[in-house]
Amino acid sequence: MDVRDRIRHVVEPILTKEQKSRFREYYPEKIYRVERNIGLVVAGTQFCMMLIFFFLKGDYVMEGDGRFYLYLYMYLFLVTVILIPVYMKLVKQKKYAVLSWLRRGYVLAMCVWVMGITVLDQIHGSGLGVFCYLIPTMAAVLLMSPAESLVIFGGQWMILLLILTIRGINPDELFSSIVNSFFVTVLAVFISMRYYRSMEMEFRDRDIIESQYKEIEKVNEKLSVMVNTDQLTGLNNRRYLSEVIGCKFEEYKKQNCFMEILMLDIDFFKQYNDTYGHVQGDACLREISAIIRECISQENIVVIRYGGEEFLIMHCLPKDCHRIGESGSGESMADCIQARIRKAGIPRNDTFRDHVTVSIGIWRGWLQQSDNMEKLISHADEALYKAKKAGRDCVQYYMAMP
Repeated sequence: MDVRDRIRHVVEPILTKEQKSRFREYYPEKIYRVERNIGLVVAGTQFCMMLIFFFLKGDYVMEGDGRFYLYLYMYLFLVTVILIPVYMKLVKQKKYAVLSWLRRGYVLAMCVWVMGITVLDQIHGSGLGVFCYLIPTMAAVLLMSPAESLVIFGGQWMILLLILTIRGINPDELFSSIVNSFFVTVLAVFISMRYYRSMEMEFRDRDIIESQYKEIEKVNEKLSVMVNTDQLTGLNNRRYLSEVIGCKFEEYKKQNCFMEILMLDIDFFKQYNDTYGHVQGDACLREISAIIRECISQENIVVIRYGGEEFLIMHCLPKDCHRIGESGSGESMADCIQARIRKAGIPRNDTFRDHVTVSIGIWRGWLQQSDNMEKLISHADEALYKAKKAGRDCVQYYMAMP
């Protein structure tokens, strides 16, 4: 990587416009506790300094420049104590636009305090100690954008320079003060920019991971649907029966649910396939599937393509519900399905009937009557066998042997 690429890597924006808007909501929550604790530490140290001043002997506190130190401690203490609860409230209310202005205001308030202490120290010949360690510290713990840090710290340095120059404070050390304060300001701006850029990179990486995770979830959902769906008819398949309904069986059983299981078979479908071909056979399966869907008016009904031409319909209701297996018009689901199939009149001339028909076997009862779902399905299958023996194109119910 040459120098030009390195410069481009440093100055090019990390976040897109859309990411920047979400970043403004991200970082207040991220640094909330840190900045709140910093505020508490600042208030605590200012309070301690005020106590120390009040216990000093002599008239230093209220005479000469000593009282100005006290005023500055009182100023920063009051500003911090007032702003901390406001800051906490704004974070909880997620008023991020107002919060950003509050944070800028507090940084400016601290800069005013630092300049005041620095000027007083210069008057007493104490040098730039406070300025040199507090400005970089502020840059390291108070998150500011590059533009904010440049304006605030650069503006503070220029104002401090004007005060020292115009007032002629500590002229013997003026040049060294200017140079040292300049380099400290540059260091603070650099630290602030690095801190902000590091926070942006953390958010970008987190955002990329979250978006990738969401994409993976979407793909998994699609795969789950594909795995549990019959591709020809769009109905649930037997895998769905075993993985989803099978897992819920014990839950339904504990709720003492009442269930109706319908096993539906297209009459002489192998013969229909042999006569009209598999393409026409697939079209017949899709049309029968569509008719079954039309007859389902409740959400707690599951339709499964159980075999080649067999369909399993499961209707589960709580124990206090008595109208089961009925369509919106009041007829039973089985009667609705048969009536709609007869009305559709899917043509065929390979049997004594001139249209496609279905046979239906039904088991009804409380789930506590059986230990497993497979046994109940076998009961519906037995009823279907009875319907076939009875001449097909009819509905038969499972009757338990005495």
